[in-house]
Amino acid sequence: MNLKFEILYGYLAFIYQKKGMITSMRKSMMTAILLCCFVLFSTCITFAESWKPKVDFNGSTGALNVAGEVEPGALVTLLILKHGVAFDDATKVILDNDVLYSDQCLVMADGTFAFEIEFEGVSGTYHASIADSKKEERYAFTIPMVDPSAYPAAIEAINTASAGDFETVFKPAFVNNRDNLGFHYSIGESDETLKLMQAQIREQNLLTDEYEKNLKLYQTFCIIDGLNRNIISDINTHLEDIYFADSTLKNDFINVGKISGATIDATRKMSGKSISGLNDFFHKFAIGMVLAGVRYTNGIDSVMSLISKYQTVLGITKPITQAATMSVNGEDYGTAMELAVAYHSYTSPQSSSGGGTRVPDTSLGGTSVGLSPLEEDSQKDKEVVTVSYHDIEGYEWAVPAILALSDKGIVNGKGDGKFAPEDNVLREEFAKILVGALSENPAKENIFDDVPADAWYLGWVNRAAELGICQGIGNNEFGVGNFITREDMCVMLVRALRYKNFVEGGELLPFEDQESISEYAKESVSVLYKMGAIQGVTETKFEPKSLANRAQAAKMIYYVLDRLQ
Repeated sequence: MNLKFEILYGYLAFIYQKKGMITSMRKSMMTAILLCCFVLFSTCITFAESWKPKVDFNGSTGALNVAGEVEPGALVTLLILKHGVAFDDATKVILDNDVLYSDQCLVMADGTFAFEIEFEGVSGTYHASIADSKKEERYAFTIPMVDPSAYPAAIEAINTASAGDFETVFKPAFVNNRDNLGFHYSIGESDETLKLMQAQIREQNLLTDEYEKNLKLYQTFCIIDGLNRNIISDINTHLEDIYFADSTLKNDFINVGKISGATIDATRKMSGKSISGLNDFFHKFAIGMVLAGVRYTNGIDSVMSLISKYQTVLGITKPITQAATMSVNGEDYGTAMELAVAYHSYTSPQSSSGGGTRVPDTSLGGTSVGLSPLEEDSQKDKEVVTVSYHDIEGYEWAVPAILALSDKGIVNGKGDGKFAPEDNVLREEFAKILVGALSENPAKENIFDDVPADAWYLGWVNRAAELGICQGIGNNEFGVGNFITREDMCVMLVRALRYKNFVEGGELLPFEDQESISEYAKESVSVLYKMGAIQGVTETKFEPKSLANRAQAAKMIYYVLDRLQ
């Protein structure tokens, strides 16, 4: 009976006014109806989850659209209460002046309905309901809405505050402007959520005409924080709230999720990973998705396509084949490294009895130069290359890079199955692997006084100089025999990027010791930090003058090479 009164209320409201705010009604008539209607309404609510409406609100303009599907021919009533008024108080009698908006529409032949409203009011969360006259069902929900006249000032406030201290500047500004921003989400937030949001805004200010993007960015950081805190069991329930720059990754996840259990497994593989920002989130999102897709297989062709599309993210560098994919199909891998190692370890029957033998080179240590990049590519066409090292346990953050660069012949081990990840890197060694990674051939002429005419690295360091990647240490010397520092490695890597016409600015560094970074290296460090190619030795220290080891060098070159491709 309450539902019929509610529908009658909507009908009367429709007769007495145009669409918009309820400003005048016959109190004697409406109050009598409401006293009966909402006393019953508050104690007898029917929820119809099956036809939950889709709600779109644009805080920049105040445009609200409520749409859905029910049985054709039904009369649908939309009721929105004023700010601060709710349906859930059994002792509360809803009066006509408690109603912000009420309207009805006849459902179209295809079963669809839609309400379009221009909101003007106080920012906050509003209680609403949709009622269906045919099924006598209703759905109660809430709508976060913001005052469009207050939204630009709120955006400007947190954009400005993002440059300040978190505790004293950004956090208070965020909290004070939360309602006018519409930043509320079911997961809730912690300070870590807001710190992620501050870093994002500092990098790229929010725009007042991008309400939906701004809201989804906030929701995404809530989701990231939820994953880091292991409080999300199935990210699929939050998929529509994530900000995707394009739909490719989202659509791939939807396809993986068609198999029961896959999205829960993907969520588990994303959780507790200390996700540090948007780029890191999408990287780990993709990994979790692929690992779940491999385990909860939707057929060999589907898995093969998935691995092929995300093989760089996974650290898989060997050709994607049906046989190799079948060897991992249906298996449960906990990390991308485990999947990459399994994929690389597969040897086809034709090549298992022999195959080519790799010629060692000195990319990161050794005694001979080995194959040139062009020769190596030719050789790899004739053999199946598998690489493994027994001393890289504990270096999971670098293993995909080490294996990928080893397969390409850009770096090699030091014999006896050792990679020696902790060994420092000589300047000439780093020049060689960087030039090789760019697929450049060695130079023939020597311009450095400290490079012997018969040195294996002569062509590589001179080609690096020709490309503008390195300039030596002064006095016409390259600095042969000197170990490369972390800051010098950054400089050479960014110069390699610029040689390939990759231009990207840097960002403010969070390191306590950033003042100890040499002036010539500061821009390079900031560029690579923004790209996600480098991190600090600790959360607060970069240690620019420390020597780079082989694991660090492999990871950085792999990351940069991936961007160049």
